[in-house]
Parts: sequence; C-alpha cells; structure tokens
Amino acid sequence: MENVLSSEVLEKQFGPTEVSVLYQDGKTRLICTRAATNGQVLELSRVVFNPAGTEKFAETHAAVLAGQSMGKAFKAAGIEFRRETKAAYRRTLPASFGGWFGSGQPANIVVVAILAGPDRTPYADILEVYSPAVDWPQSGGSPSDEHLAIIKAIGELLAGKS
Repeated sequence: MENVLSSEVLEKQFGPTEVSVLYQDGKTRLICTRAATNGQVLELSRVVFNPAGTEKFAETHAAVLAGQSMGKAFKAAGIEFRRETKAAYRRTLPASFGGWFGSGQPANIVVVAILAGPDRTPYADILEVYSPAVDWPQSGGSPSDEHLAIIKAIGELLAGKS
C-alpha cells in the first residue's frame, strides 16, 4: 500500500472525492473526505505535520493547507510521496462517528507516516478512519492505547460539528 494514495482507493470505489478541513492549526488538522457525487462521508483523518517536511516542501504544504488532498498536491508538484503503513485494523467507533458515517458498523482505521522526496523526509503522521462503506484493502491487528485516545479525541471534536 506504500505507493497507493488513499484518494485513489476511495475514487476507485466511489468516484471523485472532495476534501474539507474541519479543524486546522499550525501543526494539526482534521479532514473529511466525501464522495463528490452524493456527499457521502468516506474518511475522517487526523493529521500531524512534521516541521522538517513542511519547511522543505513549503509550496506543496501551502497547497495542502489550502485544502488540496495531500497525495494529489505532492503528485502535482512532481515530488515523490510515500505512505508507510504503521497499523491497519477494524474497530467499532464511538457513537459520535455514526452521524458522519451513517452506520455504527466497525470501520477501518489506518495509521500512516507520510514521507516525501527522494530522501523520504517525514512530512506527516496520519490516523485515518474510513467509513464502514469503504472496502479498505488492508487490515488486521489491533489499536494501541495512543490510537484509541486519538479516536476518542476525534469523536469528541466531531460531536460538536455534526
């Protein structure tokens, strides 16, 4: 899965996607990816940017902060972009996710490190939560306590936005 963008997996199943930023500060952001045709929420992700990568790829980072999909922004800039999967598993989510996904079924959670450029500079760490409707090609394993805390925090943020 290192060379496959999450947007490619989603667009293969649901057609074109749109990314919206639900929260963003200088280091962290929460994004929502929807199917462009019907607005169905496909993914909610928490991104923590790495200063080494954001400084090195400042122009591309500006496009990402403006709302462009990370993978698409790096591809458009002609910069090598790699997803290094740290964990992937299915998990029942807090109830606050149900309003976003329209389902209480287990969802796929994928934890990745984003590396950019030929020297694989760390750019971001992401915890991706995919709707139960998404057929994610890789899962297994179990969450760490840190992942569970992040999922709970995302759920609390979402509860105030639904």
